[in-house]
Amino acid sequence: MKITFVKSDTRDTEKYVKLYRKCFYKYPIKKNSVYFNWLYNQNPLGKFIGIDAFEGETLIGQVGGIPQEFNYRNEKIKTLLSINVCVDPKHRGKNLFSEMANRLVEYAKDEAFLYIIAVANKFSTYTFKKSINMEYISSLDVLLGYGNLDLPKFVTKNNYFFQIWNQESIKWRINNPYNKVNIYNEYSKIKLISSSVFSFIKTFAYLDNKNYQLKFDKKKTNIFPKLFLGLVPDIHKKKFINLPNFIKPSPLNFLIKDLNKSKIKIDKNECLISYLDFDAY
Repeated sequence: MKITFVKSDTRDTEKYVKLYRKCFYKYPIKKNSVYFNWLYNQNPLGKFIGIDAFEGETLIGQVGGIPQEFNYRNEKIKTLLSINVCVDPKHRGKNLFSEMANRLVEYAKDEAFLYIIAVANKFSTYTFKKSINMEYISSLDVLLGYGNLDLPKFVTKNNYFFQIWNQESIKWRINNPYNKVNIYNEYSKIKLISSSVFSFIKTFAYLDNKNYQLKFDKKKTNIFPKLFLGLVPDIHKKKFINLPNFIKPSPLNFLIKDLNKSKIKIDKNECLISYLDFDAY
């Protein structure tokens, strides 16, 4: 039967839930249509865009992402975060991923995106590089320990590559129906904490507090170590250890595709990335 490619339509997210349950091992039950309506349709920067593959009337694959805004060297960059890329196991080996990914590149250009970024496991990294020549920037740090990595003292510089947050986008991000985000006013910054894949261990991040009108949670005592996922320039790792690859659910690589051929080199040492910037938690 003929395979066709169309732009994603997120008005009905249930069809994507069914596809993801076929494609992803041990897919979480709570990642349902409510979650995807939040992720795909309620993002204040815009809706999910993507390319779907159909065999007849059956959805068999998808490549797409959600809009984000990043700063790099004091320039605002419209960016597409690639998420939930997949092909039905029955249809793998037919070059569908490459076909969808290349169509997505053209779609993203038409929508004025300057970059596609991805946080990918080992297999997806290979596939992204092979299909659309995404550039590997770095593996993310996965750190476990006590304390805060001196992040409350961290000064965000305009030359760094980091996601631009505002009150509206923070409120959207913390309303994740799949994984609650607790927020605390700490050291004149916003501390954000979510559950991780490890029982009793929370993952954390900090954002600058620009006098946002947010409802902060009451602080709780936690005796367990915390997890940091991301990249921070000149990070202080005292009281934290690098989690070995064999313990990680999947080693995560940060990739980028320059759609504008700007030839601006993203330097790993200028990247400020946290778990808030991708969809794992």
